[in-house]
Amino acid sequence: MKIRCTLLTLLLIFVRFAYAQTPDTTSYKHHLGIIASPTLHKVFDSNRELPVGLIYKRQIKANAAFRATLVGTTSMYEHSSPSPNNKSTSENSYFHVQLTGGYEWQVPLSNRWELYYGGEAGPVYGRSVSKNRSGNSDYYNGTTVKDNSYNVGAVVRPFAGIAFQINSRLYIATETAIVAYYHTGKYKTHTASYGNTSDGTSKYSYANIKYQPLSNLSLLLRF
Repeated sequence: MKIRCTLLTLLLIFVRFAYAQTPDTTSYKHHLGIIASPTLHKVFDSNRELPVGLIYKRQIKANAAFRATLVGTTSMYEHSSPSPNNKSTSENSYFHVQLTGGYEWQVPLSNRWELYYGGEAGPVYGRSVSKNRSGNSDYYNGTTVKDNSYNVGAVVRPFAGIAFQINSRLYIATETAIVAYYHTGKYKTHTASYGNTSDGTSKYSYANIKYQPLSNLSLLLRF
């Protein structure tokens, strides 16, 4: 009981000390941070992929900043079925990267809380590879299908966020965004089945717009 009271007292002193410090952020012109990627697709169905990357802001006014962001997502998946009569394996990989630049306006709510909003746009690149094999391990007694696709395009991303000042230099932020993509790309497939092979190539383009309730989480340092 005595230990619990001591820990609670220390926690209260720390919280009081942290909130007693009034962040003075007016003298810092640069913001550099990392964007985290929590796995929240079970909470928000719209968030199937969350980015990992870097963000830089250049404060040009007391309540406005230019910003540049480099983010990407990657995933790899392998699966095999060890059935003695019909072995099957599946290998899949995916990579996506985007570089955006934009502008944001900042609205202080208190000494520690701040709202911000703005927009950014830039190029995107994506590539995916999948390889599926079924049948016996012998080349002439099975089927292998390998798909390879890549795309280039552009993204437009209006956003709004909220930031919390940990101290005068360090703060955390989270954003919600509407993301609009346009992609054009090429799809290649190679099939080998029981000694025979075939190849195919096709081109495609598509547009997509979606709302991401939790677009990213970031930790930034002012300097």
